[in-house]
Amino acid sequence: DLLFPALVNKGISKQGCPIGMLTAEHKRGRVLVKELADAADTYQSGDPDAKKAVVKSLRELAALYPNHIWKEDYLLFPLTNKVLSLEEQQALYRQFEQVWERVGLDVHHHLEQFAEGLSESTQVC
Repeated sequence: DLLFPALVNKGISKQGCPIGMLTAEHKRGRVLVKELADAADTYQSGDPDAKKAVVKSLRELAALYPNHIWKEDYLLFPLTNKVLSLEEQQALYRQFEQVWERVGLDVHHHLEQFAEGLSESTQVC
């Protein structure tokens, strides 16, 4: 919600590669994380059948992210370095930090606790 609009404001297209493709993958990733969180909550509440949903979500996330991260590392970030000035990048970084402080730590902590509990109680894969 921060970087892509900044790039679009500099003339980079919202459609196609890399922004359009990464936007679609971000949306898919959010759906998968939501499914994982829901399955994790169900599993933690004592439903052993939810284990299958947890494993499915984890596998889908594992399939999505390596290629997605490659696109960010080798397409998006080099483009960002070409299009945005150092000052613009630093301002974006400060905005990212504010978002991370507001929401990122809670999500990370929730998933970390679930993963620890899951690894202690059962072998998932």
